[in-house]
Amino acid sequence: MTPLRLFFAAAPPPAVHEALIALQTDLRNLGHRLRWVRPEGIHLTLRFLGNAAQTDVEALRERAQAAAASVTAGTIELGGLVLAPTPRRPRVLWVEGKADPQVLALQSGLEQAALALGFAPEQRPFKVHYTLARFPDRSRGIALPAELAGRLRGTRFPLDRFVLFESTLQRGGSVYRARAEFPLARAS
Repeated sequence: MTPLRLFFAAAPPPAVHEALIALQTDLRNLGHRLRWVRPEGIHLTLRFLGNAAQTDVEALRERAQAAAASVTAGTIELGGLVLAPTPRRPRVLWVEGKADPQVLALQSGLEQAALALGFAPEQRPFKVHYTLARFPDRSRGIALPAELAGRLRGTRFPLDRFVLFESTLQRGGSVYRARAEFPLARAS
């Protein structure tokens, strides 16, 4: 049986999603040759799992439900545009963000759930970001107009749910299918 490619992620609320798409459109109009993320694919990855068996899905659901029950809804605050890993040799263009302690606790809980089920530990530290585009190999940096680079800075919104997604690689980019959704408790 073909393994599934799975990850936990949170979509921004509709108004923020539309603002990210509008920013992506304005960046696209600058004419840079980048591989743009499909608008429906813009999300915050909380934990990439990689290849998993169909039989892992139920165990992941149970562990994710426990992680969701252990934290209340949190807040994300957007920053500016980032050329990562370095501005001179970027591979990705993203909007950075900051997470409050509840979001960090959720991410940590999902990491622990993945480890308990035998997934390899995440090698990179968690960074809040929303990827807008990827650079072709050996790209040089691009100029980011200040009015675009800081357009969403200070935008705050709740993270009150997350999803277990299945990713299918296709010619035009990955296509995501929600396998399960997990609401977080409201703060009292």
